[in-house]
Amino acid sequence: MKRRTPNPERTREQLESTPRRTERRMASESEIAHRAYQIYQSRGGQDGSAMEDWLQAERELNEGPSVLYGFPPSEESLKRTG
Repeated sequence: MKRRTPNPERTREQLESTPRRTERRMASESEIAHRAYQIYQSRGGQDGSAMEDWLQAERELNEGPSVLYGFPPSEESLKRTG
């Protein structure tokens, strides 16, 4: 296997601006339950959608940085909670 050598032409700035792969931590059951309850409350506390609330909470919490950094939810998730 051929070994890759670093490109000396790349500047420190270029190297620092290169996106890095980060490990994602999956949301805990407690975090998902808390978010599912918030979704339930936002729907006015109507029963009958516990599984949908849970799956939505799981998706929101595990989908990545957009949720972690406080960006607005996707249009799809808004339609489900609408």
